[in-house]
Amino acid sequence: WRHIFRGWQRPSLQHDAAEFVRHALLQSGSGIAEHSWEARVQEGPAVQIMDTGPLHTPILVPIHEHLQQSVDAWHTQRGLHALTGLPPFLILQLDRFQVRESHVAKSENPVQLATGMSVLMPAYTGPGLDLTYCLYELTSVVIHRGPSPTAGHYVTALFASEGTWLADDGMPPKLSQSIPDLSQNCYLLFLRKSPGDS
Repeated sequence: WRHIFRGWQRPSLQHDAAEFVRHALLQSGSGIAEHSWEARVQEGPAVQIMDTGPLHTPILVPIHEHLQQSVDAWHTQRGLHALTGLPPFLILQLDRFQVRESHVAKSENPVQLATGMSVLMPAYTGPGLDLTYCLYELTSVVIHRGPSPTAGHYVTALFASEGTWLADDGMPPKLSQSIPDLSQNCYLLFLRKSPGDS
């Protein structure tokens, strides 16, 4: 595990979990850095790439009541957003934090999550605007309790067939019947490509 922390600045301070995930994925050699998303638009006969981002950085999605609505809102914003391939896993980051004037404001608008939940992720099939949709299953969630991403406390919910395991600092994971603040404080969502989807 030491190689994961190589180059991580000031590890004794709390950081945004999304920044750490990005760093850890780059250091781990997981292969996800080879994948990306793109925003494309039709301009006359040509398709232009307006924006792109690597998948070792969580995909920032707006907050809606249902996770599929958040993915759809990301997909249909100006410039059609979609994956450029189908990685074995991906990470979504809910847009919980906005900088307003000189402070960070956190949105606690709920997003309904459940064990066994899946979302359809759009992916380009070539250089144009043609799409396919792939099913990704929610496997775990990083929950943030606090006012800003660098203050407060992070815990992780791991979804399994026997229920939801809650992982917290320095404590063994425990099976939890419910996590009351899951929908208001979910922040990073880890998804695995459904085994039956190609």
